[in-house]
Amino acid sequence: MKLDLVEIATEMNKKGLPADFVAAAVETATEFEGVHDLMKLWVNETEAKERDEIIADIKDMIRDCQ
Repeated sequence: MKLDLVEIATEMNKKGLPADFVAAAVETATEFEGVHDLMKLWVNETEAKERDEIIADIKDMIRDCQ
């Protein structure tokens, strides 16, 4: 697993995102680069609205990849 993925997951946990979502995002990101890319966008985004939209996109991709 890429270290930056762990760091992003830690930041997501710190921001109060549900642990089951973070775990699913990490699991999916290890297999699908698009989710990993979205997670990198999320961690670098400063606007709350944009972060929320990225989370929604990650959720959609998790669902699509299952």
